[in-house]
This record gives sequence, structure tokens and C-alpha cells, in this order.
Amino acid sequence: MEGLLSQIFRNTPLASMNITPQLVNRDLVITLSEEQFKQIILAGLDERGKKAVDIKLEQGRLIIKIRLF
Repeated sequence: MEGLLSQIFRNTPLASMNITPQLVNRDLVITLSEEQFKQIILAGLDERGKKAVDIKLEQGRLIIKIRLF
């Protein structure tokens, strides 16, 4: 099963960041830091777009703010 998971995630942003999903019992577990999550989410944006988006994890909540103007 580990080999199959490696193949599935080989061409994702996770692979380029050396993040390997783990199979724990019957669960697929992906562990990311806040900074790694931001890099994945903002990967397709230019610098202007990246500056318009603010992503934070606070007290177990994901907060995404997008400046429109």
C-alpha cells in the first residue's frame, strides 16, 4: 500500500516539498506546517495574488482573508 500511495502523490506539491502521506491503520495522514500549507495553496499565484491572501491557523481554526481591492 505504501508504494501505491507514493505513486499517487508523486506529482503533487506534497512530493516537491518532501512531504510523504502516511498510512496509519486505515487512515491516510498528511502532516503539514502552517508555512507548508500556505506554499501549497498559494503556489499558482503571482506575487500580487500572494500578497492579497492571508492564511493563518489560530486556535485550531483556519482563517483565510483575501483582499479584494
